[in-house]
This record gives sequence, structure tokens and C-alpha cells, in this order.
Amino acid sequence: MLAHQFCELYNQHRQSLFAYLYSLVTDRVTAEDLLQETSLVMWREFDQFEPGTNFLAWARQVAFNRVRECRRRRQREGMVFSEEVVRQLADERAKMDRHLQDRWDQFQQCLTKLRDQDAELIDLYYANDATAEEVCQQTGRGIHAIRKAIKRIRRSLFECVGRNLPGRASS
Repeated sequence: MLAHQFCELYNQHRQSLFAYLYSLVTDRVTAEDLLQETSLVMWREFDQFEPGTNFLAWARQVAFNRVRECRRRRQREGMVFSEEVVRQLADERAKMDRHLQDRWDQFQQCLTKLRDQDAELIDLYYANDATAEEVCQQTGRGIHAIRKAIKRIRRSLFECVGRNLPGRASS
């Protein structure tokens, strides 16, 4: 049961955790290595995680400690940012993730406001990764009509997200 919980939470947050690490070390290979180290530590210490709390916040703390250890190793090699710079990068990344999550949540809300016909078109085009030509074949609509509709829907979604983000006055 514990293994299932860990795997489910880890898989749900793996990409965000990698992005966090990558933003701190700015080297893909190092970030991948740190993700592996972090995963092992998280697995060994999963019994210390409080169910119902923020798994990603806990994972970031474990990852941050791995970054600090990596920095210490690199410091001995003479290649390192100051502790303060790394902490600031970590804080900025956390703010960015919150902002991106807010935008994603708002995007999901805006999708629910689309007309059924527009939602179906977006689903065909993006969820199925179809080309405009393939959507034409599936819907019987012309290529120019499809491209124009996709452009209109994207603009509408963009405006909806921007209008409804937390901290912005609604129109």
C-alpha cells in the first residue's frame, strides 16, 4: 500500500520536481542525476511524509537538500553559486510553479466554458494531436474554417485565462 501511494504521488509530481531541479542546476544531466538521488531518498524516507500534506513541497525540500550536497561536491571542484543565490533560485521557481498552476487551473475552467462544438474541435486538434487536415476529414469542414476556428478558440482561451487569473480584477 505504501509503495502504491509513493508511486502515485511521485508520478503525479515527477515533471514538476525535475523542472525544479533543472532550474536550480541548469544542466540537464545533473538535474537527471539529482532526480534519481532525490527519488531514492524520498523512497527511503517516505514514512516521514505526512499523508494529506503537500507532497511536492516535501519533495522539493528533499531535492533542495540534494542540490546543496551537489553544490558542496562542486565547491570542492571550484564550480558553485553561493548558498543565497541557490535559495533565491529555489524561491523564484516555487513562485513560478504556483503561477503556472494558477494559469493551468484557470485554463481548465475556461475550457469548460467553451461551446460544445468548440470543445470538440479543441479536443480533436490537441488531445488527439491531429493536424488541421485530419480534423477536416473527421468533421467535414474546410481547412480554412478549421484553422480560423482554432485561432479564434485559442484567442478566446488566452483572453479568458488572462481575465480570470487570481489577483486580477474580473471584467
